[in-house]
Amino acid sequence: MRRGELAGLRLADADLETDRVPVRQPRVVVANLPQLSEPKTARVVEQHARRAGLPMIRLHDLRHSYASAALAAGVPAKVISERLGHATIAVTMVIYSHVLPGLDRAAADAVARLILGGGGVSEASVNKP
Repeated sequence: MRRGELAGLRLADADLETDRVPVRQPRVVVANLPQLSEPKTARVVEQHARRAGLPMIRLHDLRHSYASAALAAGVPAKVISERLGHATIAVTMVIYSHVLPGLDRAAADAVARLILGGGGVSEASVNKP
């Protein structure tokens, strides 16, 4: 269901015998005020996206896009985990670890530059026991 369809659900609409809830009165926000709307069909949403040259994505897909982009941008996984509301950083890493293989080389290069290329670290301090 779409967000507006969920917002417009009423208990009276539920058919408890068939376990179905038909979409009857979606709610949308217009000029900062909730308004009743007409139900939409998936075909109309697809047509608008196609016409605009946009991929079909769900609202929840934005979370995945954000997390993947944030990891690729070097945002600490702990920060991403907190922003997504995950219970632990482990949950974030299990779900989004597919992003990390491409970042492995960049991480290795960054550390190598720090150690070998200057970056305020001298060879003497690296070789200290």
